[in-house]
Amino acid sequence: MKALCWHGHGDVRVDDVAEPKIEAPTDVIIKITSTAICGSDLHLLDLDGYMPTMETGDILGHEPMGIVVEVGSAVTKVKKGDGPETVRLVRTPDVLATASAKVHGNAKRPVLMGFAAETHDVEAYARGKLTKKRLDLIVANDVSQAGAGFGSDSNRVVVFDSAGERLRAEGSKRDVAKEIWGVVLERRVG
Repeated sequence: MKALCWHGHGDVRVDDVAEPKIEAPTDVIIKITSTAICGSDLHLLDLDGYMPTMETGDILGHEPMGIVVEVGSAVTKVKKGDGPETVRLVRTPDVLATASAKVHGNAKRPVLMGFAAETHDVEAYARGKLTKKRLDLIVANDVSQAGAGFGSDSNRVVVFDSAGERLRAEGSKRDVAKEIWGVVLERRVG
């Protein structure tokens, strides 16, 4: 079968990979009818080649839709041929916290930036994440605002560092991204 696979810094390819197999009694195999990499996956293409939880050949893509084709012996609520009615989520490792812990204190390390998409107490949540995860920068985005964030071609963000507000940006998502990238480059050079 074909899959979109990560092979390192700036290297994503469509590869032939092995068909999935039931490995545990609780496994479910779904024939994917559609999926995509998300904007949140774009950091996999550029982070100075540093991605602590990725290994060459890892398959990308989430938010899949599909049909159940095989279930493990302990699966009782989903039958072959069923479309998923509910999906049980499993907490994934916090990639940003893992990266921060791995490089914290190193003299030469990448700029660590996180994103806080919030609906209320935006600044408080963003600053909390900045401190808790020991980040250099955090981009705070009030996704409850009309015309900003999800479902819009424009965005409105505030970038913070440990000293306070660094940037307020508003405009097309491309223009806002360029302004954020400028702050990252300043931090990297400075």
